[in-house]
Amino acid sequence: MTIRKAEERDIEAVCAITVAAWTPIYETYRRELGDEIFETFFSDWQSGKRASVTAAMRGERGYVTERDGRVVGFISYFADTRTKTGVIGENAVAPDCRGQGIAGAQYAFVFERMREEGLTGARVTTGLDESHAPARRAYGKAGFEAGMPSVTYYRNL
Repeated sequence: MTIRKAEERDIEAVCAITVAAWTPIYETYRRELGDEIFETFFSDWQSGKRASVTAAMRGERGYVTERDGRVVGFISYFADTRTKTGVIGENAVAPDCRGQGIAGAQYAFVFERMREEGLTGARVTTGLDESHAPARRAYGKAGFEAGMPSVTYYRNL
């Protein structure tokens, strides 16, 4: 397994992982919010996620994880040098590769990059719904302990 700077040639594979990894999440959103509100806020979620992940991978802190010549995961982060903290951004592991230590390796890699930049803390945001349970488990294994619950409300106008 190798973690390296993302390159343009990786974008298609990263976008495929993105859609596969986030489909269950957006299915949960549809069930919880109902079709009408879902369509208002998330009707084109795949294009939006592809765009945000592509931007993250093209940025200076976008990385892919490769195994046997295949991109099996990706991760990005942002650094706030004023507060000396980092924020894990877009990240996922191919669904057929979960449970193999890839996410943990990505987080360890990013934590080391953060330390090299002089950052002293890291945070990540995820959902509390059941479809985000794998992400919460991975973040817990990576050492994230303290968290603040949050809720987002939606409505049509």
